[in-house]
Amino acid sequence: MGPGSGGHTAAHHAAHFIRQQSHQAAAHLAAQQNMRRRWVFQLAQAVVETPATIEDYQKLAEIVKDAQEQNLEPGWIEAKMLESTPFAGLTQYLKENHLTILSIVLTITLYILSQRQPTKVEIVKPNIEDIIKELENHIDENRPAQPIPTDSPDHEQHEKPRGSCQ
Repeated sequence: MGPGSGGHTAAHHAAHFIRQQSHQAAAHLAAQQNMRRRWVFQLAQAVVETPATIEDYQKLAEIVKDAQEQNLEPGWIEAKMLESTPFAGLTQYLKENHLTILSIVLTITLYILSQRQPTKVEIVKPNIEDIIKELENHIDENRPAQPIPTDSPDHEQHEKPRGSCQ
């Protein structure tokens, strides 16, 4: 072994470690996204499976908009939902991240309302598959860009300058 060969081995080990960490981070991110999609599906299902009229969905949208605009506490939102809508099943989700929940519920509700014409009072049974597609599109549009793998030959060309926002 000549001089400098130890540096080559160290660089090789460092590169291997970085690739391994990158793959683990990507797997973790994919698992989180799958878990989030299942959770969003359950929330959408809770909205869709609740027998509700157009007026019920309109009231739910009003409650959610008021809660977002006034930054109201989950307790107020829960009380209003129980008092004014048939969506009591949604209140269990408010204990988690209620601002995220409200955003998702509003997206679902506005989608349902955009698909129906309020001509008469009737129970609405929206198509869960259409709602899930709409939510996935919404999630995909708001997803941050995927990082370029560090073992990519183009990595240095695409690397952002230090101090820039991603």
